[in-house]
Amino acid sequence: MWVDTREHKPTEDGEYIIQTVYGHISTMFYTTKCGWNTARLPNGTIDDEHPLSDLYVARWYDMEEPDEVPEKWQEEYWNSEE
Repeated sequence: MWVDTREHKPTEDGEYIIQTVYGHISTMFYTTKCGWNTARLPNGTIDDEHPLSDLYVARWYDMEEPDEVPEKWQEEYWNSEE
């Protein structure tokens, strides 16, 4: 479901489907510490070089995490002719 950013922010760090104030839909990283367009790096630090105003992101999509991709599917891809 779409959530208005003026009502709620995500409660977890991650990548989200977002809608901007211009109506564009894309994905963007979010951290609870630094906001939109920031990401937690594998070493635990946060890349916060270019954070965006909360007003730029109008809505974010709150959805369940999908199941992990089976390793077999990755192997099929790696072994394909593509």
